[in-house]
Amino acid sequence: SPMRELGLANCAELSARHYSSVFAIDVDPTGNHCVSGSSDGDVRIIDIGAQSIVSKRGVSVLHSWKPFQGHAVHSLAYAQNLLLVAGLSCEAKLYDSEGRKQLGATPRGDMYLQDASKTSGHGAHTTKALWRDPASIDTFSAHFLTIGLDSTLRIWDSNRITNKANSGAQVRVIYLRKLAARGQRAVPQSVAVERSGGRLTTIGCDDGSLRVYDLNTRIDDPIQSAPRAIDLGAEFSSLACAADGHTILARSSDDSLRVWDTRNLISEIACFRDLPCTVSSGAVQLAYAEHLGDAWFATGTTCRRQRRAEEPTESSRLVLFNSKALKKASEIIFPESAGSSLSLSWAAQLQQMLVGFADGSLRLLNSDNHGNPSKFHSYSEQNPVTSSSHNNERHAPHQQLIRKKPMFGPSKPD
Repeated sequence: SPMRELGLANCAELSARHYSSVFAIDVDPTGNHCVSGSSDGDVRIIDIGAQSIVSKRGVSVLHSWKPFQGHAVHSLAYAQNLLLVAGLSCEAKLYDSEGRKQLGATPRGDMYLQDASKTSGHGAHTTKALWRDPASIDTFSAHFLTIGLDSTLRIWDSNRITNKANSGAQVRVIYLRKLAARGQRAVPQSVAVERSGGRLTTIGCDDGSLRVYDLNTRIDDPIQSAPRAIDLGAEFSSLACAADGHTILARSSDDSLRVWDTRNLISEIACFRDLPCTVSSGAVQLAYAEHLGDAWFATGTTCRRQRRAEEPTESSRLVLFNSKALKKASEIIFPESAGSSLSLSWAAQLQQMLVGFADGSLRLLNSDNHGNPSKFHSYSEQNPVTSSSHNNERHAPHQQLIRKKPMFGPSKPD
């Protein structure tokens, strides 16, 4: 099956969990550690390496801290030995790979200045942060991008930030305006960068537009744009860029996932519906299977609450698509108690996928021969994770997951 081909046949829950919803997750380049951030502002470095020492309580939390004084964390990204952290703050911060030392932070902008492009930093909190090219740290790849509610895209030089040279840390600012109404600000909701070189970046804005910018030029106007890329009134939840550099996936709150070609944004290539997304921007992520040449991509869904009490609640799912045929291939249905699946991270080094949920839990999808089973709370073989193919089977509640042993860590309040 596609899940077994990807090495995602098994699902196990990590014993380390957050107190609130997990909005961001990433795996370090070595594959030994993962970092997760939650809506209560807590960031944790978790040891998931197969050869590491594991405590009796399960996976080991190496470090935990609150970088923004309790404000929610929405972006976490590794690049070699650096960790980029951003949340509901005007700043984005850089840490060492273990999160124990803050190496620098972007400066705060003047929130009272009308022209946000003239400030040295964001004047309102950021909505997304990511590396321009995380594969290596040199030249352009030392840069990272942030977008914020001040309607700007900002490019930063991580070398100057870590050297405390904030005067030249901001490399470029692009002020975003609505395409249909000249002069009015457009608030960016999500961003994705071309993964080979970081030349092109795609931004989804609150006016429903999708824009492509060339970062190697000094022109602030988009080279391609789609004025209405999603349904009226919907918001962009996340964007992801394929390895080919021109295929973009856009997740939005109209319960859809659209596939675009940035070379021609007249119309989408494909549109997948019935994928519930009822969360705010930046909470549902996309993941590519790079080791299979982008043959598959996946997205999570949120729980869908029914209006009538007698109607069952639709549990969250991980839906897998074939990027060549542009068809739904398979899906995994998670337990209702986990709530919505809010974040995804594909660990190419381990061929595993980490999923963060609204109840604060983290689940690892892997094959039989990956990872150390003693680190995770496994599920009964009589009640495995429900996996269905594209025939949209309905599954009874008794087919959902149950734990063999009680969950360690904090319990949910009554």
